[in-house]
Amino acid sequence: MGKSGLIDVEPASLHLDDLAICVYQYAAVRHRFHVADVAGHCGVTDNAAQDAIRRLVTFRLLEPVQDDGGEPTGEYAAVPPGTAAVHLLGPGERQMRNLQRELEHKRVLLDSLVPVYEASTVRRRLPGAVEPLTDVDTVRSVLIELAATCRYEVLTAHPGGGRDGEVLNEAALRDHQMLRRGIRMRTLYQQSARFHRATAAYVESVTALGAQVRTVSGGLMRMIAFDREHLIIPLRDRGDGAALVRDASCIDLAVTAFDLLWPAARPFAVNSGRGELRLLSDDTKKALLRLLVGGATDQAAARRLGVSVRTCQRHIAEIMDRLDARNRLQLGYLIQQHGLLEDTSDLGQPVPAALT
Repeated sequence: MGKSGLIDVEPASLHLDDLAICVYQYAAVRHRFHVADVAGHCGVTDNAAQDAIRRLVTFRLLEPVQDDGGEPTGEYAAVPPGTAAVHLLGPGERQMRNLQRELEHKRVLLDSLVPVYEASTVRRRLPGAVEPLTDVDTVRSVLIELAATCRYEVLTAHPGGGRDGEVLNEAALRDHQMLRRGIRMRTLYQQSARFHRATAAYVESVTALGAQVRTVSGGLMRMIAFDREHLIIPLRDRGDGAALVRDASCIDLAVTAFDLLWPAARPFAVNSGRGELRLLSDDTKKALLRLLVGGATDQAAARRLGVSVRTCQRHIAEIMDRLDARNRLQLGYLIQQHGLLEDTSDLGQPVPAALT
């Protein structure tokens, strides 16, 4: 029972139908009334009238009349809507104002810590232009910090086909958070990554949030650039480490290489049709032709294309069979003779050897 002596009304029943309005109109022209009076006026049963009165009391539009001793008389009186609004909405409005002040106070407090964080270990760990990160945990920590402070753009390039599942899970967590904050994201893979299920699933998830992902047929340097101010690249001869680069000239070189590759790269279609897959295979073979003419070994060609040595050798065997070449020397001659490298419009820009 509520303070009014009436049964409390559930929120789902808080509505004013035609009967409730009829009761309120009746109450508005009378000083006080009984349930039976309004039931007869509105042509309903006492129970129906009591239900309408209960809802009007909940809205503070009716109030029970009490005698001088504070006891209910069984009568009700109308309350002006403005007065009802003060009683009904006032507590909630006060709570909202208090909550708004509390939120604003917390926002100011958190904003005041931004300069402190931006001057943290990511920016001040070492004064040098290049900092080696010699273990996986340190690389992960720096990536998390750089992703959290990224302001507008991240560029990533991943050679070598599909990525490890654990690495993809960690990347997805960081990248989803950045994309939801409105960070622009562009990513390059080699074409062999399209056939890696986990990588394709990751690409589908980030493109749904606005990321752009493309593939190239040729070589690619591994890198992640944040706001063109911080660059993560692999450490030489340290597969589990990386280097954090702050030097503007080095970063510009890496970003320029990325931007040269981007226009000729193909969008990463998660569900590639047969025609698309055939086109990708042809692009891979064209890139392989260039490498063969340039004298690349099977291992070097495979590394540049992001495929296994066995796959690379299979492509070479197919090309030799198609051109009826007896050896690699004759293959190079036939490639030149047939002009197979003359149309290079869809191969993209060459990657500087120092960046591959």
